[in-house]
Amino acid sequence: MSGEEVIREAGGLDALLLSKKRLLIALFLYIHGPATLSEIRRGTGLTWSDIDHNTRLLAESGYVRLRRSIRGRPVVVAELTEEGVQRLEALLEALERLVEGLRGYRSPSPR
Repeated sequence: MSGEEVIREAGGLDALLLSKKRLLIALFLYIHGPATLSEIRRGTGLTWSDIDHNTRLLAESGYVRLRRSIRGRPVVVAELTEEGVQRLEALLEALERLVEGLRGYRSPSPR
């Protein structure tokens, strides 16, 4: 991959999922499947505020579905939508290509 192709690949990455917190949430849901916001909090270490804000952004963008459920008490369950799964997998594949394309481009260390 040429240097220009590497730059183009990086420019095409999904900005929504490149946020560390949203990526953590999406990866957690990808690995564990539907989960309550409490389960996501425990699994990711994010704050309630971070989870609330970022799951809403993911839901508004169609990557995550939020639904209310009763599990002994009312809870909110989040799950990746098909679009969310496709976008996450596409991001991971693009990052893989980017890493491969960068091999050999590291500039020499200053002496």
